[in-house]
Amino acid sequence: MNRLGTIGAHIARAAPAAAAGGRAAISLLEHVNINSAEYDEPAQYFFDMLGMIPASYCSPKIIHANMGLSQIHMPIDAENPQTWNGSIGLGYSRAEFAAAWELLQAQSEWPATTVSDEEIATVGPHSNNYILHVVSDEWVAASRSRGSVHRGQEDEKGNPYRRDAPATCDGDAARCAGILYVKVAVPTGKAARIANFYRAAFGAAPVIETIGEGRQSCTVPIGTATHGQSIIYIDTAEDIPPYDGHHLAIYLDDYAGGYQASADNNLIWNNPRFNDMPKVEHGRLQVSSLRCVLTPRRLHGGQDAEEAMELAQFRMKDIVDMESGEVLLELEHEIRCRYANKLSPLLPDAA
Repeated sequence: MNRLGTIGAHIARAAPAAAAGGRAAISLLEHVNINSAEYDEPAQYFFDMLGMIPASYCSPKIIHANMGLSQIHMPIDAENPQTWNGSIGLGYSRAEFAAAWELLQAQSEWPATTVSDEEIATVGPHSNNYILHVVSDEWVAASRSRGSVHRGQEDEKGNPYRRDAPATCDGDAARCAGILYVKVAVPTGKAARIANFYRAAFGAAPVIETIGEGRQSCTVPIGTATHGQSIIYIDTAEDIPPYDGHHLAIYLDDYAGGYQASADNNLIWNNPRFNDMPKVEHGRLQVSSLRCVLTPRRLHGGQDAEEAMELAQFRMKDIVDMESGEVLLELEHEIRCRYANKLSPLLPDAA
């Protein structure tokens, strides 16, 4: 079902890296974006089976499935459905984990098996792999502490969110507590090199492990010891399908440093799908459409704070060898400033 196997050991070993400084360099893995060919099937799977909550601004053209601090975005694109190259781990309280297993057992459309008493593997729409895990009460509480991040705000194009949305549209009302990790398959030999990229680009502290047969894994810690998440790259000798455009979104503490490292290595990329994003002209980002809410003095560090305030968000698609420039993997990252993006659930007065 999931060619990359179980993940529990990687999650357990990633926690100390985040705990060492209290907070990892990457503050939050906020969402993944995976196209769906249609609306009804994924809506039933994510809302009825897995216990996520529809955002108040869901429409026939896109599904936003909320869960605590996390989301899964599913634009409806009949011509280009997408499959995550690996698996997505989800956190549950023990009671909600048991309830999800009962629901999955009662249907036959989406395969589901128990890996252990605290882990369920299930295959959802478009053959995407989701792994359900029991997490600590502290993790659940931390994830739900800022779940209602969108009410009263505007959407990405400046339109107000629906005012008639029920209170249960908030992520903290979901049975699923949030995204625990994403796991990505890479060609053998790439995982350790990807670790160097995250160190150089974002100041992260990846953990490299040998997993046998000449293969390694790279675990990038995210968040805090209480609310730890991970991006995990695992070497595989199996064929990897061509990249189909799915992406993830992260928040950085040192946004200015991450932007500068990405700009210095020509990694900033404009995805033509998202017309609310800034355009690069003459080597500089045009910032008129970016979303900012705080003043530069509330950013950490001071250096380049005003520029980081203006930029607020950028995208990159290529994970590269920072010395040779070789592209190691295509995986779009939507990168936001923890302190200056108005969609951030981690603003300083609530962090």
